[in-house]
Amino acid sequence: MSVITCFTDLETDDIMSILLIFKLLQPSMLYLIYGEGPTTQKRAVAEMIPYDNIELIRGIDTERPYPVHLSVNSDTQEQEPEFQLDRIEAAILASSDVICIKPVRELLLLKNKTFPNTKLWFMGSFNLRACWGKDDLDEIIQVLQRQFPKVIMIESFTSIGEDNTVYEMNNLVRQVRKQWNEYMRQESEEDLKRVCTEISGIGLTEKF
Repeated sequence: MSVITCFTDLETDDIMSILLIFKLLQPSMLYLIYGEGPTTQKRAVAEMIPYDNIELIRGIDTERPYPVHLSVNSDTQEQEPEFQLDRIEAAILASSDVICIKPVRELLLLKNKTFPNTKLWFMGSFNLRACWGKDDLDEIIQVLQRQFPKVIMIESFTSIGEDNTVYEMNNLVRQVRKQWNEYMRQESEEDLKRVCTEISGIGLTEKF
């Protein structure tokens, strides 16, 4: 059984990924490095994961209010640990695999460190753009390859373009929905005219 480190923002999709890690990989220990947004709430979410072999390590928080649908009591806030980069480094050194599913600001602080016995699995896209510029992909890969002997990275920006963001997708959905609603309104109006004409024999020309 392996030891795995996972960088996560503990949003819903990440929670599902973590549960799959336990189901499929059955690690003897999982280090969860949590961050992005309010870390106190993130820790409270992590403590709800139903496994004992998890060690929670605080990552770098941000001011962005990532949605965590959970009320946090004062006891949890008092227990929130300090950010300790050496704990993150030790977790990576102890792991056979590191899985990154959030912006890994912590790796930026460890860019001069090497982890010769650890493979890196990296979800790129926004997780890269949040830390590096969009034109620095080759440089990013070189940095990560110096740190880790094997890097497996999924990068969707190179295949579907820079519009692959939550905000752009939301804008796209809104535009499609608006056009669809207008199309349906026009079709419904024409159908209503046809039905009324068939029933009464009177043509309708006014807008509804």
